[in-house]
Amino acid sequence: MKKIIFQILFIPFFLVTELINWLFILMDELFFPSYKKIAVTAPLYITGMPRTGTTFIHNILHQDSKRFTTMMLWEIAFAPSILQKKIWIFINRIDGQLNRPLRKSLVHLEKRILKKFNSTHPLSLFQIEEDEYLLIHNFSSALLAFFFPAFRSVFISSVSRNSDIPAGEKRLRFYRNCIKKHLYVFGKDKSYLAKSPAHILRYSPLKKIFPDLKMIYMLRDPEKSIPSTISLFQNFNTIFHSGLKRDDIIQKTLLMADQCFNAITKPGMKENDPSFVIILFEEFIAEPMNTVTNIYNRFGYEMSDESKIKIDSCCRIQTEFISGHQYSLEKYSLTRSLIRNRYRDIYTAFYPSKESSAEKNN
Repeated sequence: MKKIIFQILFIPFFLVTELINWLFILMDELFFPSYKKIAVTAPLYITGMPRTGTTFIHNILHQDSKRFTTMMLWEIAFAPSILQKKIWIFINRIDGQLNRPLRKSLVHLEKRILKKFNSTHPLSLFQIEEDEYLLIHNFSSALLAFFFPAFRSVFISSVSRNSDIPAGEKRLRFYRNCIKKHLYVFGKDKSYLAKSPAHILRYSPLKKIFPDLKMIYMLRDPEKSIPSTISLFQNFNTIFHSGLKRDDIIQKTLLMADQCFNAITKPGMKENDPSFVIILFEEFIAEPMNTVTNIYNRFGYEMSDESKIKIDSCCRIQTEFISGHQYSLEKYSLTRSLIRNRYRDIYTAFYPSKESSAEKNN
């Protein structure tokens, strides 16, 4: 019954919202055609399996606001067009002059509606978020599988199709235009900062449309990241009443892990690419400021004194909010030996001591 009620309420809301979004997107072509001339220069992408610190480092790098610009959830979901952004900014300006009654009401409302996300991935209209949600607008995001489970095979396969350069490049033209529209409003001279686990699967077509892109790949021990990701997807399944079976979620998570890990272990893949860096979650959590400094050095960024203070402060604050949840493989009928053998290349390259342990156990 809950599933039926959710679909009765959600589907009309989703379709009406998308209809409005697309009307505004079309109006951009009439009122702001010059956005197409915006150059997306050296965007920085954060990717990797979910639950590997991507949100953590996204929040940290966002503190360097003179260098980077990124999207908040309100913009991604309800203002993909330039005209919508300008309307939101205008309303926010008026709201600010009135002591923000509208924002306070929205924050109160979202706390009630989005509270179920708090245990895994807190959401807010006024916080930065992964731009994977932009691809919901042109129905090319695997996240739609949770909204419309009857078509989950179509949406999940769309990510694989995006990895093919000709097909992926075509699908990502809309995405590129969304970034250009963001830069048009929020900073033509800034570097776009993006985060999404699925971006590693789109590396080739993204590199095709953004030749100077830089990418940070967050890697965490699969024994930790996989059960944590399964738990995350189970939570989404419950929230959206998707009706996916437990075993189906486990298999889809393993398939995603196969693709994400294969992307960095293929022969010749990115070993000597100065625009691609792999960060181990365990090292990042231990010394986040040192990791960020290394990233800046790797990509040739200069860190101003002001940005350094903000980033250092954010590192300390974010470290305090790292989830203490422990997720076991056994809970999902998985074993250490299965994971270590399935992802032997990852353990050999990045966790050799555990890989050696797996060989002894065999």
